[in-house]
Amino acid sequence: MDPLALLSEDEEEGEGDGEGEAEGKAPAGGSRLAGQALDELPGEAAAKRPRTNVLDFAALQRAGYSAGPSDEAERSAAAASLRCTFAALEQQVAEAHPVAQAETPAESKPETKGGVLQAEFGCELPPDSVEVFDECGEEVPAPWSSFEEAEPRLGQKIVDVMRGAGFVAPTPIQANTWPILASGRDLIGVAKTGSGKTLAFLLPFFARLLQEGLRPKPQLDDGDLPVQMQKQASGPGAYSPDILVLAPSRELAMQIEMEAQKFTGPVGIDTLACYGGEGLRKQQLGRLRERPQCVVGTVGRLNDFIDNEKHWFGVKNVRFLVLDEADHMLGEGLDAPIRKITVDVETPRRQTAMFSATFADDVKDLASWILRAPVEVRVGMKDPLRANRDVAQKVVIVKDEVDKEGALKTILRQQYSANAKSPGKVLIFANEPEECDILAKKMRGALNGANVEVLHSNRKQSEREEAMAAFRSGKAPMLIATNVAGRGLDVKDIQLVVNYSPPEDGQDYVHRIGRTGRAGRKGTAITLLRKGPDGRAMIFITQVMRRTGLVVPDELIAALKQRRGRDTSMAAEVLQGLCAMEKVDRSWAKSI
Repeated sequence: MDPLALLSEDEEEGEGDGEGEAEGKAPAGGSRLAGQALDELPGEAAAKRPRTNVLDFAALQRAGYSAGPSDEAERSAAAASLRCTFAALEQQVAEAHPVAQAETPAESKPETKGGVLQAEFGCELPPDSVEVFDECGEEVPAPWSSFEEAEPRLGQKIVDVMRGAGFVAPTPIQANTWPILASGRDLIGVAKTGSGKTLAFLLPFFARLLQEGLRPKPQLDDGDLPVQMQKQASGPGAYSPDILVLAPSRELAMQIEMEAQKFTGPVGIDTLACYGGEGLRKQQLGRLRERPQCVVGTVGRLNDFIDNEKHWFGVKNVRFLVLDEADHMLGEGLDAPIRKITVDVETPRRQTAMFSATFADDVKDLASWILRAPVEVRVGMKDPLRANRDVAQKVVIVKDEVDKEGALKTILRQQYSANAKSPGKVLIFANEPEECDILAKKMRGALNGANVEVLHSNRKQSEREEAMAAFRSGKAPMLIATNVAGRGLDVKDIQLVVNYSPPEDGQDYVHRIGRTGRAGRKGTAITLLRKGPDGRAMIFITQVMRRTGLVVPDELIAALKQRRGRDTSMAAEVLQGLCAMEKVDRSWAKSI
């Protein structure tokens, strides 16, 4: 019970009756009733208990109430006093009912059930959504939802450390990334901070090192100089760590080192964090000469060691490369230094993993630079290029504007033919307000004066509201609009969306076609594409179809194969993934 609520009730009652406030005291039996447990009060007596409207200011002051320097200070003092009173009451109830108190945990901790965090009052928090996408179209390994499933590949020693640390089951990002990394594939992991990403990339690589064998470390004879003073005679760049993790800050590097060191004793894999700081360089170099298998470092410190200690240290032979919090590092302007480090890694079969809390364009560009055909795993982060599967996506390849206009008329005539059953509403997108007006005039003429409304920014607010009202009610079954209708528009019974002019990018395309197929209904989206000017649209529409799990139409594949000029490389990239799924001959891609 909130003590402030009782205070407000007393204040309201005090306002209603001001008599006797200057004299009179609280009844002596009040303290006895206050000390009883609430369930001990008789129901009728509690309901008819008299309320006291008389205030004893002297008693209030002894209890901690006083006139402070301001009303706010006085209210704070009153609230603190009431909370102390209720704490005393709770203690009395606990002493009167020791069994009930013993059943209540002393410290409230989040409970888990099968690895799922439990909310208050026993309610289960909704699980994070998981999306896995492989651009090569190969079968992705099933997630390991329990340690029993992971133990054959990770090894008993690693799993025992996890169990000993109190983990009940892998987190979603771990369950989905462990089998992928264990199979040797590159990976992009997109998940929020605190989701278990550190162990998601460390444990599969630790397991691989144990399976393939650890490299021998240099042995010292008795009487030799300390390790940090030895002369390395193995040649330039003789030592490279097996695992190299790039982190954006010293705090994160230290945190990863701390997590990794929990496995040093059981599995024998040493980890060292290298980061900037006064007086730390010499100490870190001394430990680095002990050749730890795993090195975690900030970009600046690693570049320092690569440039100035290249007579014995390098990253040429790194077997497993990890970029953690890639979006943070790019936000710090570390794009060029990161690329410099990754270029120095020359291992032919290097395996790379990139983890990020977001997946913006700069992160995508870096991923395309350092990763080989990665599998993308998103946990709790919706793929912006994944559309609603209830929407059937179609494309019509046209020659020019005249052909495109004719294709639109054909589509609308079929939609509203005499044989059509419940044709519903049609939403048509154009890119310019003037294009919307011209197109609406032409469609009215082609469809025998059909009621076609227009929505764009050049219309007055009242006209836009009238157009939307007519479209919602069905008075106007067709609406031609610019992108102002692309997001947030929720109109029932839109059966068809037509992209007369393609959008600017894939995300706008997903939002546009999302106006149909809502609330469990099915819908259709048709995009009209010209062979020449709409090459970029062909590429991102293909990406959306693939990420949604739909089959890309043959005519779209054929149009992409004919792309030339600046779109050639992007078309080749998207078709290389398609070839694995559609079994299309790859020979054409090798020649461009």
